[in-house]
Amino acid sequence: MTHIKQKVEEGIHNHQFAADNFIARLIPPFQEHLLSEERRNTLKNSARHDYNSKLFSLVPHDLPPPLIQLNKIGLHMLTEAPDSFSLDGLHFVPKVDRAEVDILLNQICNPILFAGKKMQGKTSCCVNYPGIPLSVWFIILLTIVFGHGALYLRTSNPAYEPPASLTLFYPTNKTAYAISILGLTLFGCIITDRTQLFIKVNKDFSVVDFVVMNLVWVVPGIWSMRVGSDSTFLNREQTDDWKGWMQASLMCSFDVNKMTNFIPIYSVIRVMVASYLFMTGFGHFSFFYKKADFSLIRLARVLVRLNLLSIALSYTMETDTLFYYFGPLVSFWFLIVWGTMRVYNLACAGQDNPTLLAA
Repeated sequence: MTHIKQKVEEGIHNHQFAADNFIARLIPPFQEHLLSEERRNTLKNSARHDYNSKLFSLVPHDLPPPLIQLNKIGLHMLTEAPDSFSLDGLHFVPKVDRAEVDILLNQICNPILFAGKKMQGKTSCCVNYPGIPLSVWFIILLTIVFGHGALYLRTSNPAYEPPASLTLFYPTNKTAYAISILGLTLFGCIITDRTQLFIKVNKDFSVVDFVVMNLVWVVPGIWSMRVGSDSTFLNREQTDDWKGWMQASLMCSFDVNKMTNFIPIYSVIRVMVASYLFMTGFGHFSFFYKKADFSLIRLARVLVRLNLLSIALSYTMETDTLFYYFGPLVSFWFLIVWGTMRVYNLACAGQDNPTLLAA
């Protein structure tokens, strides 16, 4: 022991540390009624409190590692821990120790792993999230205030008409409601994913969770099935219904259960994505074939509808637009369909030509 003590003193004197982090662990509460008779006479929570208080006064709080740090992890939780968490009133069950070690490793490793990186949405333990830029708050407040303000004016005074110069900026009830929902959606995304208000956890596959979450939407969906009014091939009502089923499957598979490593279900999901893309393209083809509306107004409306949320999220969440890849993907194929059908319409001079269409 004397030799070890001498080595430690030499290391401190020469600033040669034996480890990167030194952790002084506060003593958690004793379950005195579970202690053995021998321990009950010596282990008192009052003495434990005095020890922890003394440790607080001895360990510096404003110096960085590798100097000694206090491990206060879970101390407030263990104070209210039930009897089942303790084996003998002094030691805790293994799952409590594992949780404490896991949080301790997060406390040490996360500041290093996420140094200079955007950790938002990846972890919420032991790191400080960067502040949300003013430009993001401006976008959110603009959509919320403008949408709700216009909606309030529309509902409180339906007869009101703005000056001619402001007519373009005075949306209808439906548009104002949509802008309000967009603003609240962006605000919800910021709060849940870019702040530490909600804890972040890894997504792991669980058969039980996957089955239960699918039953939550499958059972009401089957119960509400009805016969559609349109009987044409892949009509709008039918494809919208199928897209809704596939979107629910995608949400349960990827956003909650992380099915990318479970090949059978992952393969089915990829087929669903391809089917969704096909039905979207087929819907645009049917519209251009029947309506022959190739105006720039139609083009702008569809592109805004497909990309508004993706672009708004990319700015507010400070990510790349391609992170929300499906909007740009569908937009690309919409432009292909629009251009192809435009050429077909010009070549046929507005007349049907099945041979040319098939080619």
